Amino acid sequence: MIRVTANVAAFFLIFIFYGSAYAGWSRISPDLIELRGDIDPNSDLEYSKVAAGGYSRIVVHSGGGYPFVALKIAEDIVRRRPIEVKVDGICLSACASYIAMAASSLTVDCGAVLGWHGTLPTGKEGEAMLVAQGAPRALGA
Repeated sequence: MIRVTANVAAFFLIFIFYGSAYAGWSRISPDLIELRGDIDPNSDLEYSKVAAGGYSRIVVHSGGGYPFVALKIAEDIVRRRPIEVKVDGICLSACASYIAMAASSLTVDCGAVLGWHGTLPTGKEGEAMLVAQGAPRALGA
């Protein structure tokens, strides 16, 4: 019984956190479109086709993907405001940084995850850039 339970739990974790690798934009109703899956190199084209009928709400469940593609989608979302975005499950990386932030109104369901990541510039050039923007010098510099 324990082995079956562990396998079922693993399946649901994989399903919840990774979903489909396919970037699936679809129309749910006249005012609602949905993204389920990763943001791939063609997601902006698929989004444009689905969004052509207009909408006021988006539901997302995405682990992220290509930032520049997500940025192009986000720019269109901003042009269409007011737009509500609802996170159903996960919205990570490029989904969180661009699509979620483009919304006029953002709802994150109880138990859903909205997550960012990133890195700071490194090396002397990175440090100089950060200092120029008001960051303190690194210790020992």
